[in-house]
Amino acid sequence: MTKPTTYILLCFSLLLIVISCTDADPLRPDGPMLEVDATDIVFDALFTFQSQTKKVAIRNTGDTELVISNVRIDDNLDGEYTFVLNSQVLAPGGVDTLSVSFSPSDFIRYDSDLVIESNFENDVLIRLDGTGIPKVSNQEIWNFTSQSGVNQFASEMFDVVNTEEVIISSTANINDPVLDLSSLSVIKEVERLQIINNSSLEDLTGLEGILVKSELIVKANDQLTSLNQLDGLVSSNFSIDLEDNRRLSSLDFLGGLTTIGTLRVVDNGSLTNFVGAESIETIDGDLVVLENDRLESLNGLEGISIAISDDNMDGEMRIIDDIRVEANPVLNDYCGLVNTLSQGEAFYGNVIITNNQLETTLLDLQTGICN
Repeated sequence: MTKPTTYILLCFSLLLIVISCTDADPLRPDGPMLEVDATDIVFDALFTFQSQTKKVAIRNTGDTELVISNVRIDDNLDGEYTFVLNSQVLAPGGVDTLSVSFSPSDFIRYDSDLVIESNFENDVLIRLDGTGIPKVSNQEIWNFTSQSGVNQFASEMFDVVNTEEVIISSTANINDPVLDLSSLSVIKEVERLQIINNSSLEDLTGLEGILVKSELIVKANDQLTSLNQLDGLVSSNFSIDLEDNRRLSSLDFLGGLTTIGTLRVVDNGSLTNFVGAESIETIDGDLVVLENDRLESLNGLEGISIAISDDNMDGEMRIIDDIRVEANPVLNDYCGLVNTLSQGEAFYGNVIITNNQLETTLLDLQTGICN
């Protein structure tokens, strides 16, 4: 009778052993274990006004609770990378999502490391790779005929504008004239800049630093009193045409320039002299001064006395080409030209000075009789 009892006890013991073994998952590591489905996140190349978000799955493949104590991003220059973690505690087998966003602030590559710290024995590192690129416009000519057009340009959010010519003219849009050029500051260099027929434009804020390489035309802008915002001009043989700007009273924007091309100053009703142009030593072209109703003197042009080589003169030196000063009704002082004209006729071209308040002759000016 004892043998069956022994057999039943043995079987019961084996059953307990089997049940005990199946309580634990032999494939699940002891303790918490943090795993991610990507150890490298590569973002698209983005413009500085763009952003992109990518997601990483975080899993606890251990057999006890995973607690994430900290997430940090190393070498995160100006906060270009950000993240959102939904939960910091994961049960065994739990899954969560880590969202990582990239928004560049410059045109460089951003290499960073996202580090996840937890009660798992090792920190987990995810490499982040993103690049900021400029948005570039290569449109040859930009023609701004209204403030709406300027605003539309601003909405494009260009970082670099490569263009040959910029035209700012409100002629056809009297109900939407150009008023504010501040969004054009991204334009750094042009061959030709035309600012024409803008009856409401009061200043050129936004054009600071622009380099004009060939021709500057400022014409029929009733409210402009100064062009001082054009502080990016540099000495070269680019021509300057100032015409019919009835409130323009200063040429201070020419300060610092030593060489320019042709200078035309025509029908600027508030200009009284050339003060501001004192640094100009050479006009590599013509000087034309016509029909300026309040122009009293040519003071400011005294510096034009340094000769340059003229390819059309077989190696001879010339300060200026033709000089035309005509129909300025109150002009009675030509002393600003004495230094130029006293150099001798080989250093300048034709001289026409007539129909001004004070009539004079070339001989008088060459000998210093100028007012």
